[in-house]
Amino acid sequence: MPVKYDQTTLRKNVNGTPIFLDDLFSKSRPQLEENISTDVLIIGGGLSGVSVAYNLALKGIDCVLVEQSRIGHGSTGRSTGIIVDSVEQDVADLKKTGNGIHYLFEERRSVDALLQIINQHNLNCDLETPGSLYIALQERNANRIVSEYEARQSEGDVSLLSPQQVKNYLKIDSFQGMHNKRGTMIQPLKFVEGLADLASSIGAKIYEKSGIKRLKKESKVAFTSRNNEIKYNKLVMAIASNVSELEDMIGKLILYQRCSAATYPLFPEQLAMLGWHGREMFWDACEPEYFYGRLTPDNRIIIGGEGRVISRSEFNKGAVNRDSSYRRLRYLFETNFPSLANIQFSHFWSGVVELAPDNYPMIGEVFPDHNVICSTMGLPFAYKSGEIMAGILDGKELTHSEFYNLHRNIESRRLFPIFLGTSLGASLANLYLRSKR
Repeated sequence: MPVKYDQTTLRKNVNGTPIFLDDLFSKSRPQLEENISTDVLIIGGGLSGVSVAYNLALKGIDCVLVEQSRIGHGSTGRSTGIIVDSVEQDVADLKKTGNGIHYLFEERRSVDALLQIINQHNLNCDLETPGSLYIALQERNANRIVSEYEARQSEGDVSLLSPQQVKNYLKIDSFQGMHNKRGTMIQPLKFVEGLADLASSIGAKIYEKSGIKRLKKESKVAFTSRNNEIKYNKLVMAIASNVSELEDMIGKLILYQRCSAATYPLFPEQLAMLGWHGREMFWDACEPEYFYGRLTPDNRIIIGGEGRVISRSEFNKGAVNRDSSYRRLRYLFETNFPSLANIQFSHFWSGVVELAPDNYPMIGEVFPDHNVICSTMGLPFAYKSGEIMAGILDGKELTHSEFYNLHRNIESRRLFPIFLGTSLGASLANLYLRSKR
């Protein structure tokens, strides 16, 4: 019988200890303790905010970034560090939509931009490029793999795998598979900290534990929690939209919670049982929900998935964790890796992402000289959004504004309606997700 996971460990780590936020990797930065002025003030120290600071500093523009907690300790640090294009939506599906090809192009450009930064500056972020496996763990999804292969085969990066060939990469029972040479893994906190160091080295000023409690928009002054004043000419909010300045955006965004878990490091004999010699990340083809996994440099298995739509009220109350989600995630692990059914998990955590119905980031001005970045799905789009925002602040027009503009007319490619911000909408969406399992 599978060993039951430790409820104490579960509850501790659900509430804020993702594997990548362990103190071992943490780096502190100074707290703002004086009144200052700057050309651009950036609020939010996740990847999109740090990317704005880095790209502004590259242009020689004076900027200050303030973070109420620690750099990368929000959504960025809760990421599983997987970088692979077109997982959220199949290329086969994207090619059927009018904007799908552009989305695919932009997603790949974002991946390439992020990898260029890592390689150009030799950032120490545990970079691995093992490729990825896209597999059907249920027979009904086998045709999706074949369709995806047919849509991608002209690129030359993919190969179709039989169930037996899948086991040459990973000993897991499947009905069809596809190997993709494109696929990267990083330690997200190390990456964003490395990018913050780069930004600081070329002139950006970055402060932690310096949250903004009040803005005087007309006079362009921000007040920190310690009552220090920051005078600015332009402002960027790279934070969640549940703040008063962004109330008009709340109805546009879908809140989606995902759960993740990490095992203790595997012994060599346990790793050998999996035959995971190439260390490829894997994704299940189940739609709209899926199950995925990767290895860390110290041979822990990180698994993720079991997502659910949550209402804005749940998010504001902090009521976004359910034991059932973690039990389901553990069940998926035990079912697909029976040889490791008794392994213990060290971390369970969840993260909430805000999504526009069309999956594109939302970038733009909410009122004169006050800008916002949100709905940055995945690490590559988060970095790219910061790069785009820096260009706007430097006087460049937003290219492809029909896709990125905050005020665009959103044409949803998702199955869920806009009213998912309500408890009723969230409940209906989750009933749909359960029906597809």
